[in-house]
Amino acid sequence: MEAERLLLAISTNFINLDTNEVDNGVRQTLRALGRYMQVDRCYTLQFDRPNHTLSVSNEWSADGIVPLGGSLGITPVKALPWLFARLSEGEAVNISDVAKLPAEAAAEREFLGAGSSKSVLLVPMIYNKMLVGALGLDNVRKPAAWPDDTYVILKLAGETLVDALERKRADNAVRES
Repeated sequence: MEAERLLLAISTNFINLDTNEVDNGVRQTLRALGRYMQVDRCYTLQFDRPNHTLSVSNEWSADGIVPLGGSLGITPVKALPWLFARLSEGEAVNISDVAKLPAEAAAEREFLGAGSSKSVLLVPMIYNKMLVGALGLDNVRKPAAWPDDTYVILKLAGETLVDALERKRADNAVRES
């Protein structure tokens, strides 16, 4: 019941939100999701198609947790082939223990470990059948399994966020032209 209220509040927040307020709305959503799910970080990754890079576009971190954006920076997707292949196929990436990633995900194990991530859950953010980013959670204090309801909540919240972020991007493109 509380998850339904959270998702209703998230979607309602974006209905009449002006595009110049979207980033603030996204940050509020990430904070609400992070606190509700009791995780260390909650963030959106943005996929830059022309440059083939991923970067943190918005983030919330629990008190005392170093934000992921500083360690991630702008990362070429070819540096994370295992991860990016799954996101590109529309699959969620559910890693309960980064240290136990398989050999084919060695680059991701090293990369996520550098950001102190112990557990990661990423859901792809798809717009017009194209990957535009991901909504993610992670824990840095201890590994944790991600229950199915966490995935469902994150997926539904991601759909709301991608619509708002793409509306903002389109509005900015119109202003620039």
